[in-house]
Amino acid sequence: MSLDISADVRRDPTISVVATDIPVLYEDEGLDEMGESVPHNKADSAISAGLVAHFADRPTMRVLTNLNLHYHPVDRGAYVSPDEMIVEGGSELDELKSYVIGEDGPRPLVTIEVLSKRSYQQQDLSAKPQIYAFAGVQEYILVDVPGEFMAERLLLKRLQPDGTWRDHRDADGGVTSMLGFRITIEPNNELRLLDAATGKKYLRPNEVEPTRIALETRRRSAELLAEQERQRAAQERQRAEQERQRAEAAEQRAAKLAAELEQLRKQFDR
Repeated sequence: MSLDISADVRRDPTISVVATDIPVLYEDEGLDEMGESVPHNKADSAISAGLVAHFADRPTMRVLTNLNLHYHPVDRGAYVSPDEMIVEGGSELDELKSYVIGEDGPRPLVTIEVLSKRSYQQQDLSAKPQIYAFAGVQEYILVDVPGEFMAERLLLKRLQPDGTWRDHRDADGGVTSMLGFRITIEPNNELRLLDAATGKKYLRPNEVEPTRIALETRRRSAELLAEQERQRAAQERQRAEQERQRAEAAEQRAAKLAAELEQLRKQFDR
């Protein structure tokens, strides 16, 4: 495969392609049905939420969801819309309405597509692997939770130096990205993102609110117990003070009686 392109059409100097070899795709044009299935949306939401949580302490890593990616160095109108893509860039990416490689930032490091009935129209399995390879995307992750479109429900394609893809899957059927996250499908057929190093599970959107409520309930219970302990401690201090005052009063009475007794003894001795 030749990977040369003249400098006058190359917007991103990190991309090296023959322009005429790149598939020209206008992903959403001509689609009769724009909606997605519930399983697709659930998987997409779980991936997005998990990626945001995974990169929470790495502010230069940006997770862009369903954003048009303009990739072609000649036909600047050609675009694909990855379900998720990860780019390394600053906060200026927050206001983007589309992403042009070489203008808005570097090529994505990872793109993720959740397969559905629309995937054939969107060419997730045909043109897009070529497009992402030409663009220099390092990893292309395919997700098929119901197992309707691939033999594998999860597949990670990693770009090789010669521009081809090598497929990767973990022993448990999950996939592990070079960026430190894993994607697995749990026994209940729910997709889950994890930290590859620690195994920490990232919450899915439907788990966030119940978890927040549970944490809030635990917080309030802890505050109530702490307040009860403060009240008990205050009562103990009050009882202790009352005991001290009673003991002091008893000592004063005893001293007074002793003084009176001594005075009576002196009077009797006279």
